[in-house]
Amino acid sequence: MRELEDVLKRRHGDDAVNKLIEAFTPAREEGMVELPLPVYDDKGNIIVRVVDLKYEFVKGGQPVSQCAGEDCRLRIIAEYEVGGERKQLKMEWYLAKKREKRGEATATHYFETAWLTVKNDIEAAVLKALTGRAKRGSVDLLADQLDDLRRFKPLKYAVDRWRRGKPIRQQSSLLSINCPSD
Repeated sequence: MRELEDVLKRRHGDDAVNKLIEAFTPAREEGMVELPLPVYDDKGNIIVRVVDLKYEFVKGGQPVSQCAGEDCRLRIIAEYEVGGERKQLKMEWYLAKKREKRGEATATHYFETAWLTVKNDIEAAVLKALTGRAKRGSVDLLADQLDDLRRFKPLKYAVDRWRRGKPIRQQSSLLSINCPSD
């Protein structure tokens, strides 16, 4: 964005830059991030570009057009270019179930999570650019990182749609009711 502002300022002056900023302000407020997304190393050098973000709904291990419930997963595929070659980083989001017993009642909670294996520093840098979380090896992602992925236009709708299909919190209790017999 800064590069665009600099070019615009040199060619057309401050008024043009101000109009550009005014036009992009709603998108900035929304926090939407455009692609391609440059990914930088610790020294500030571009090492890779995220060029595309795709999603699939997955049920029973197979991509489907739409699904809902516990067994519905959201697979996010980040395509990136490194050295002129396109590669992919995949993360599959699912609902994990946790049951809590409170006295006589049992509450079931669902939380969003993804587990993936990050093979190298390039994949770790891509994951950090997308979610703010990076390390090599096994990585657990939670709802905060899924919220970070919503910043990208191609994923916002998919994440919201997947979340709408979540099961609601369930609570069951054991009640003994004494009924008088006739």
